Amino acid sequence: MLAYLECHTTSYQYYQKLRRLTNPAFPDSVPNRYAELHWVKRQWQNVKEIIEFGFAHNGKQPGEGDLAYFCAGCPQPGINLPEDWKNNPEKWKYHCSHRGDGCFSQVHQEPLTEENDIWLKSGEGFMTEKSRYAEHLASAEERKDLITCNKH
Repeated sequence: MLAYLECHTTSYQYYQKLRRLTNPAFPDSVPNRYAELHWVKRQWQNVKEIIEFGFAHNGKQPGEGDLAYFCAGCPQPGINLPEDWKNNPEKWKYHCSHRGDGCFSQVHQEPLTEENDIWLKSGEGFMTEKSRYAEHLASAEERKDLITCNKH
């Protein structure tokens, strides 16, 4: 666990190291427990956030947005945007932009099955509350963008 925490390796790299340490001669003979390790890592990160934001041992439950860090770089009206930013001819520079990977897609973030879609948070951090997200999906129109990445 020290290698994961100090070296900031991915959980998959940490899992591969555990397999090699468990059976150096035949690491492929070690049972595949990567999914369980990855799930425990997500739970650990969630507990760590709850502790960092002060909700650990006081009986309080985090509310919507309570587990989100303040981002000084994100445009926020009344904080780091000028009053007339909507009338500015260069208002494009005040918009947030989100990118997934090098192909500008986030298809690898979609769960393969419904039972694998486990919500550890429901509106507390940057994650949307589950019922509001379901309402959005019901009314949203999906656009298929042309993928220009060579891997697809």
